[in-house]
Amino acid sequence: MVHARVVESSVTLPSVQVLASVSPTEDKTWKSFSAFADPATAPFLRLNPLPSARDEAEAFAKFFKSENVNIKAGAQATKSSVRATSPSLLLFAAHGLDGLPSIGVDEPFIALSPEPSLEDNGMLSASEISGIDFKDTRLAILSACDSGRVLRVRMGAFGPLVQAFLASGVRTILATQPVDSKAAHDLMAGFAEQAIGNGKSVNAALRESVRRLRADAEYAHPYFWAPFVYVGVAR
Repeated sequence: MVHARVVESSVTLPSVQVLASVSPTEDKTWKSFSAFADPATAPFLRLNPLPSARDEAEAFAKFFKSENVNIKAGAQATKSSVRATSPSLLLFAAHGLDGLPSIGVDEPFIALSPEPSLEDNGMLSASEISGIDFKDTRLAILSACDSGRVLRVRMGAFGPLVQAFLASGVRTILATQPVDSKAAHDLMAGFAEQAIGNGKSVNAALRESVRRLRADAEYAHPYFWAPFVYVGVAR
């Protein structure tokens, strides 16, 4: 069963071809964790640092054995490091953009750290993501400023980034619309406790984390808790 929890009524289901590659059965254990947090993005992108991103990664890491944790932050958060991993839980605490027409980039991408030796600018595009083997990844979290904006409908699908992760083998994706960095950190920390620490399903853990965030007067406004999108195999 495909489950989609969205905040924009204009969003529709991904294509059948993509969803067919998502297995309805899966290992229920969380074996390994990889995170790409607060990359040192290319200067021409003019993106602000994400001060809560590294703490967000650590909030998940504490539930795993140290040898099963791979956190790449700052200049280490590169395309090469992404391609070298296929964990059960994958986190991008980084900027995600719906293209950059000013420099001729029309494809959505996640902004990672450049690799000058490879003449790479760090923009991990949807087409590149779809070519990475993430078949062992149960959940990919896109906790990124603007990442949700690329979830809007294009050609009857959730959008290039989410569709790319599904095509790469990821079973479930949790992503954000534009969101306050600290609110995202607090919600993700709660999600980690519920899903990894307490063993709840992804949708149940998200629901409980949102409930707790809403209960805090500081985050009572929907701006802080509504922008989270869950799509994939319900469990």
